[in-house]
Amino acid sequence: MRSRHDPVDDQNRNFRSQSKVTFTTGVLLTNIRSLPSKFLELRAVVEEKRPTVVAITETWLTDEMNDAEFSIDGYSTTRQDRQNSDKARGGGVALFTRNDIDICKCEALCRSRETESVFVLAKFKCGKSVKKLLIGNIYRPPKLSLTVIDECCNLLNEAGKLGKKLNAELLILGDFNLPGIDWENYCTKACIFEARFLQAVSDNFLSQIVLEPTREQNILDLVLVTNPSQITKVEVLEPIGRSDHNCVHIESNYGINVTSEAKEVLSIRRTDFCKMSRFFHNIDWESYIIPGSGSIEESWSKFLNIYHEAIRRYVPKTVVKSRTNPKKTLTLSRDVRKQILKKRRLWRKWKKSGRKEDELGYKKQRKLVTEIIRGRSMKSNVPYFEA
Repeated sequence: MRSRHDPVDDQNRNFRSQSKVTFTTGVLLTNIRSLPSKFLELRAVVEEKRPTVVAITETWLTDEMNDAEFSIDGYSTTRQDRQNSDKARGGGVALFTRNDIDICKCEALCRSRETESVFVLAKFKCGKSVKKLLIGNIYRPPKLSLTVIDECCNLLNEAGKLGKKLNAELLILGDFNLPGIDWENYCTKACIFEARFLQAVSDNFLSQIVLEPTREQNILDLVLVTNPSQITKVEVLEPIGRSDHNCVHIESNYGINVTSEAKEVLSIRRTDFCKMSRFFHNIDWESYIIPGSGSIEESWSKFLNIYHEAIRRYVPKTVVKSRTNPKKTLTLSRDVRKQILKKRRLWRKWKKSGRKEDELGYKKQRKLVTEIIRGRSMKSNVPYFEA
């Protein structure tokens, strides 16, 4: 029996073409110290910056928490929760990656006990060639034990080997809790743990590009890359909510394979309805609907033939292109973005001056932004989304 689908869909499927559009790649890294309590603030920063990858450490998620509870429009979630017997909170890592890039999870590099990690392999367009990028997110708890350090170093070594095997560059982010390393000179005071980590970084030809403190006066949140020439900008931003870690935002020259699809569709606005009406008026419809003139399927087939002929004659076609442009998907309202930028200015002012009054001004604005985002502001009717 013939399927009675919409014949207009058949017309729209006749023409397809694809092209590639390149966008720069942004990455956001933060130790959030409880994703459930700060998810709305995180989503606001993501909607403002629209990074390609968001790396979160200390998610504090458990197996009972579903990905759908912490979904961000346009992003997919890859996470690794801490697995422990005492059910103590803490730990956990996650990667949010935009839906318009091709990724797959690297299970062999994922850890969930002493050191937590999650890795994905992504494909990017760089010029005319497609390159592979192995992206990892690692959280090493502040335990200065040789076992934990060795596990962390082994992760770097395994990632380096996999990168060579796949011909992929490395982008490894996370909170490594190693405050004693001088990253400008790649040296450390007499600490065997940090010396071992530096050796692993050197053995895998990695460069660490964050040179500003990310927690108090320490550089704990790191970005390790095999090709630092691709990085165009590194900035340290204010914390998410009341987290005690600053955010790190980087931009790079890695391009994203974004599919731009050209499709030939019917232009209803340009249809000649007068001629189509006369065409249908001149059809002897009784010959198709009088009982005994044929089966129902035969009548239906004749009707479709006439219908398609009318469309072919009187409905012109036009070519349209649909493209997933991440730059055009911002949903934050202008007023909310304004308040977020004001909070950032006050934070930078406080960090530069160190004055108590600047700290109070920043914290006051931080509280206001949190209330606006969570919809509890009593002082402002600022809408969260654009109308």
